[in-house]
Amino acid sequence: MPEGADELAGLERRREELYRELGLVGDFRRGSLNEVRRKCGKPGCACAAPDHPGHGPQWNLTRKVEGRTRAVHLKPGPELEKARREVAEYERFRGLVGQVTEVNEAICQARPAVPGVLGCGDAGMEAAEAVIRAGLLRLGGSVLEQLLAADRGHRGPRVPCGRGHEAEFVSYRDKVIDTVLGPVALTRAWYHCAACGHGLAPRDAELGVAGEGMSPGLAAMNDRAAAAVPFKKAAGLLEDLAGIRLTAKRAERAAEASGAGLAAAGRERARLIAARKLVPLPPSPLPDKLYAVIDGTGVPMTSRETAGRDGKGEDGRARTREVKLAVFFTQDRLDKDGYPVRDRDSSSIIATFEPAATGTPPASSPPSSPPPSSAGS
Repeated sequence: MPEGADELAGLERRREELYRELGLVGDFRRGSLNEVRRKCGKPGCACAAPDHPGHGPQWNLTRKVEGRTRAVHLKPGPELEKARREVAEYERFRGLVGQVTEVNEAICQARPAVPGVLGCGDAGMEAAEAVIRAGLLRLGGSVLEQLLAADRGHRGPRVPCGRGHEAEFVSYRDKVIDTVLGPVALTRAWYHCAACGHGLAPRDAELGVAGEGMSPGLAAMNDRAAAAVPFKKAAGLLEDLAGIRLTAKRAERAAEASGAGLAAAGRERARLIAARKLVPLPPSPLPDKLYAVIDGTGVPMTSRETAGRDGKGEDGRARTREVKLAVFFTQDRLDKDGYPVRDRDSSSIIATFEPAATGTPPASSPPSSPPPSSAGS
């Protein structure tokens, strides 16, 4: 994206963030709170002493109306505290409006005065596509945010905490989630379990974002990119192809968390199968014969990954770990020279660093086409 368009897109994103914050502003009122003390004028009263501040305090909410100061007397207690919150919220509102004004002025300054072809100056169609995509992503994010706001996750005054107790409703709390449409603010009911000392939001679990700051859709996109290229390049791919900005570290952590979850699910499935509590369904149609090729090879690793492992070198340090590879396939026909030919789309490949005794394949690929040439060697 051209530098000017990139700056403009950043300003527009900031404006959208400020608009979202404005939408969260609660009840407010103009004015200022003033503490008032007065002396009654009786000679025998304690307030007659020169150093006495006077009776009170009393509180007034004052503001200018048509050039005149109007005051509203407030009673100490809930009425006064309510007014404090409302006045503070008005100051928050004023601050946000000021920021929105500044950002809008910067947008006006950054936006080209005389658009060229496709409204993008000399940048051409590529810039137009980028600007249109950015606008559609913001629109989609706004629509998604409104859909999520339709259910704020209140499930009654109490919900099960997941550990045998009940958690009580506390308040509504905000959470920002990165999605395939950009950052989206989610307001949801928050519950706290006094017995366990932890909180939870049932809506997070329903949406698949409990303990996560990334939507399932974006996590899947990130996993695909991180599986293809290093994490830094994966983050760049997401920005170039989908308009989503993640740091390399964020892409790495999300991909590793997904991998750990898949590995745990694979181990649990293998355990259930070995315990004869789960029977995997056979493929359909069932092949007459299934071929399996298994091998292992050393993969260079960082010192952290080989800590505590014996190596083959003179210093006894391990510099590699063995990865087990296996491919399963069928071959039902022969080529012109009489050699078996692997059936197209029949190969399934698994790879794992787990010890062979566990028999658990945490990483796998679906049938590939064409099968890797090294799989049958």
